[in-house]
Amino acid sequence: MIDSLLQHPHLLWLSLGGLLLAAEMLGGNGYLLWSGVAGVCTGLLTWLLPVSWEWQSVIFCILTLLAVWLWTKWLVR
Repeated sequence: MIDSLLQHPHLLWLSLGGLLLAAEMLGGNGYLLWSGVAGVCTGLLTWLLPVSWEWQSVIFCILTLLAVWLWTKWLVR
């Protein structure tokens, strides 16, 4: 199983994004929604461009922070 994830890391990110989006339905604060979207975007980007695990984590963190920041800006309006 670990070999499969190392060969296809985009599946890990897509699964993580899906799990976060499903967990958002149990909650309701919106943070997991944007983390899930960032996970799905990271999975799609990893599928298109082969990047290392370190850069995948950095991309996920940046996309999560950017999405949450934009969401809070939108909520203020």
